Amino acid sequence: MSDNQVPRRAVLEQLTTEELAIYDTIQAIEKLGADSRLTNIIVQLTEAKNNLSDYVDGVPLVERPLTRGQELVGFRFNPSGLNEVDKAKQLSADLIDIVLDNHDIKIANATAENPITYDRNILKTLAVTTLVQAQMAVVKILTWTK
Repeated sequence: MSDNQVPRRAVLEQLTTEELAIYDTIQAIEKLGADSRLTNIIVQLTEAKNNLSDYVDGVPLVERPLTRGQELVGFRFNPSGLNEVDKAKQLSADLIDIVLDNHDIKIANATAENPITYDRNILKTLAVTTLVQAQMAVVKILTWTK
């Protein structure tokens, strides 16, 4: 594709039947009104359409780097294949990322008058450890067969 050529996925007449189905669904949801839940659905459907277009166009799959939270919960490890496990791990990873990002900001803004305390470091470690343990317990109950 040359620099001035419009990508196939941007031309309605060139979309596959499957891409059109997602596009039509997005358009129908847009007509429902304004609500943050609807916006979230549209964002997710747009991402799905883009992923489908990547597949149709033969764009190679590039795995995004994991966040620190995703690394700590073992995000890519889900031998059960359950969507609930992926969701639980992502929610836990998001919470861990919030804790770690907040701690990084506090460290960056620390001064001699407002230093990072030993107690803060203990609480950060406790929060992350507890979140990892909670995620493991949630995954256990989701995959428990008895």
